[in-house]
Amino acid sequence: MRKLCGCILVVLVFSFIFPACTKETFEKEKCMENMDSTKDKRFEQNQDADKNTIRIISTSDIHGKMLAYDYALDVADTSGSLAQVSSAIKEYRNDNTILVDVGDTIQDNFADLFQNEEIHPMALGMNAIGYDICTTGNHEYNFGMDTVKRYINAVEAKVLLGNVWDENGKALADAYTIYEINGCRIAFIGMVTQNIAKWDKANLDGYQIKNPADETNKIIDEIENDVKNKKIEPVDLYVGVFHMMRNDEYDVENSGFESMAKACPRLNVILGSHGHVLENGICDNDIYVTENLANGKSIQIIDITFDDLSKAKPAKIIDISSKAVETASYPEDEKIKKLLLPYDKQAKEYARTKVGTLVGSALAPEEEIKGINPMFVEDTALQSLIQEAMCYYAKADVAISAPCTGSENMLPGDLTIANICRIYKFANMLDSVKMSGDQLKTYLEWTASFYQQYEKGDLTIAFEDKPVYLFDTATGVNFDIDISEPVGSRIKNLSYPDKTPISDDDTFVVAVCNYRYNTSISVPGVIFEKDNMPELIDSDIRGDLGDVRFLLIDYIKNVKGGIINSECNVNWRIIGNDWDENQHKKAVELINNGTIPLVEGQKGNPSVKKVTVEDIAKY
Repeated sequence: MRKLCGCILVVLVFSFIFPACTKETFEKEKCMENMDSTKDKRFEQNQDADKNTIRIISTSDIHGKMLAYDYALDVADTSGSLAQVSSAIKEYRNDNTILVDVGDTIQDNFADLFQNEEIHPMALGMNAIGYDICTTGNHEYNFGMDTVKRYINAVEAKVLLGNVWDENGKALADAYTIYEINGCRIAFIGMVTQNIAKWDKANLDGYQIKNPADETNKIIDEIENDVKNKKIEPVDLYVGVFHMMRNDEYDVENSGFESMAKACPRLNVILGSHGHVLENGICDNDIYVTENLANGKSIQIIDITFDDLSKAKPAKIIDISSKAVETASYPEDEKIKKLLLPYDKQAKEYARTKVGTLVGSALAPEEEIKGINPMFVEDTALQSLIQEAMCYYAKADVAISAPCTGSENMLPGDLTIANICRIYKFANMLDSVKMSGDQLKTYLEWTASFYQQYEKGDLTIAFEDKPVYLFDTATGVNFDIDISEPVGSRIKNLSYPDKTPISDDDTFVVAVCNYRYNTSISVPGVIFEKDNMPELIDSDIRGDLGDVRFLLIDYIKNVKGGIINSECNVNWRIIGNDWDENQHKKAVELINNGTIPLVEGQKGNPSVKKVTVEDIAKY
């Protein structure tokens, strides 16, 4: 029998010390350990429920992937989806199972089409699957607080959210709940990373985003008192449902679940998310942690076994084990598919709506080196188009943006909404800032640190092992990036389009996306020092049209009259790589035929190792 007990307090955790466990179950490592449980008989499909075991199945970061289809690309994609997740859950759910989602549900894959629906299709699907508990992710806040509240009201699962408080000092949802199943009382706590205050600053104006560790520990003390005073029965397990990745972001303490484990030692289990990687293992203070892949590509199954589940005192945990199940091999649940087909049809029709026509050639050239996006090494008409639209709507002199496309391109012919979404993937809003000439150069030096320094004998360009989305290009000014120079001294010949040099005290209106402003430009110490910060002019520019993708759609359709071409102003270039062209061509040939492989970085960077004269001399 299940009993769901909602509570009004902010967060719950009760002190519990892990008992001595088998070495096979817990390895005392301070860092995470990936654990392969695929051969563990405890996770056989349709396993009967054990009288002293409870099972938690968790999902996260499904990002609008309701069915096995990528609407932005307008192609089938069976790598994962809510419908496939449902099939996997059916295989592993037993009578002692609690189903939990850890947020980032209604953003991406055209999920924003349905933000004004009373019940979002993702909430509809989750209700049909029968989730018990969920929390919000950071992306739920992209669309304003009305959307967040609508989602919370639409989901039939118990929504937990303990660190987001409204203008009246009231939490958006209960912070914790006590779930009783199979004689076990489990306290679930819901928190979201406090970095939502950076990413969606405008949407959260007037709201308080509290430190999740502080709020958790306050409630721990209150609950311990309640147990001591016999106001509530003992709790056997304490589970953090935390929408945050393993590591703190932007050095914001307790924005990652690893630091939460250090700060909240009385937790037993943390269900993490946000980082889109598989995690199974032990964190600080013997707290067990898991995390899922994105887009419905996996579910996590955690089994917790107790010695005795009498209610007189907290039960001893004698075993915790987990398994990640990837969903690509699972078919779509026909019940979920049928339920969501009307929304699927609407999303496909929308994706195929014609916006305009591209005449001439493709907007980005072919890769010189397979696997390296041309936009990382040269100016392209594709980036020029995006930045031109940003300048137009922000009434800006300069536009700065990152290559958001992966390896996508825009080819001649009819352009659909899906085409546009392929070249600008993220739902970023448009902001504008005031920068001096000195600040603009500082910014460009920051982005030029993306490149490794060129040295004599190098035959290819390589990049520092940092996320590719931290590399920006700019339009509206001309400049060279001299990669033979050290970081901080690379921007040369910074000038206006008419070649007039830019002075330090010149001023510019610069168009940027809200993500870059909130996480880099407005944060002291990332690019600019506290006493030299650019001034925010405007945010959420033309929010009536939508994010940058929809500004771009409007720009092509209504400003350009539906016709664009492959013109590129080529306002920046890389210099300083004075290699021998014939040797460079040989290096490119050896890479492209597979003789010399590219070395990819751990953070998604396509190439972090240069090919040298010595390398090609071997062939």
